[in-house]
Amino acid sequence: MADSLGNNPNLDPANNDTLAGLLRSSFAQLLRNVDGMLPARVLNYNRTTNRVNVEVLIAMITTSGQQVSRAQIANIPVINLGGGGFLINFPLKEGNLGFIMANDRDISLFLQSFSEAPPNTNRVKSFSDSIFIPSVLTGYTIDGGDANNMVIQNLDGTVKIALTPNSVNISSTVGVTIDTPITTVTGELVVQGLLRSTGGFASTGIATALYASYFGGPIYVLGNGDSSVAFTPGVPGPPIPPPPPP
Repeated sequence: MADSLGNNPNLDPANNDTLAGLLRSSFAQLLRNVDGMLPARVLNYNRTTNRVNVEVLIAMITTSGQQVSRAQIANIPVINLGGGGFLINFPLKEGNLGFIMANDRDISLFLQSFSEAPPNTNRVKSFSDSIFIPSVLTGYTIDGGDANNMVIQNLDGTVKIALTPNSVNISSTVGVTIDTPITTVTGELVVQGLLRSTGGFASTGIATALYASYFGGPIYVLGNGDSSVAFTPGVPGPPIPPPPPP
């Protein structure tokens, strides 16, 4: 890229009059016509087809020093990291950043069948055969407490899954929903707030209630409570207030 908008000839005068200089100039000219990898911005994204239109963010410079924007790249596939029946997919929005990377050959026929196919044209290393790799390059905040953790989070860190060397922490400013027919906890369950049930309570061991040491508040059961053994009061406390509305 030129440092100024002055005269920027394609030929370096230092390469004149020598065979080595001629070869350097020839290779440099060849590489100018080969696409590789450049940053890009999302213009629009179709999540159903997983195709994106992007604008390339590195302009071209003419020999007279004029800056020329590159053509928009349309309908290119987006990288979804995945395998073995699993994937990670992002709801890309206009303005999101990433990189386009040119494939070595024309991949248009491959994209129609996702199986072995010949190149449909003689294109080599062209952004017409590129893929988009989304990347968050700026505008995010990592909590200082996660300096040594792996995190999956929103940009400001208010919704987050953090993997520490020996635990998993899930946090949200609104709530966490687990939608499954059954949830199994194989160890001790510690609740430091209100535990509310709208369907009932069943236990095959001793159920401890009334501000028990494992609960920071009362247990409200808005259905039938059932225990196959004794229901044992816990640490004495004030009378349990009536349950709040569901």
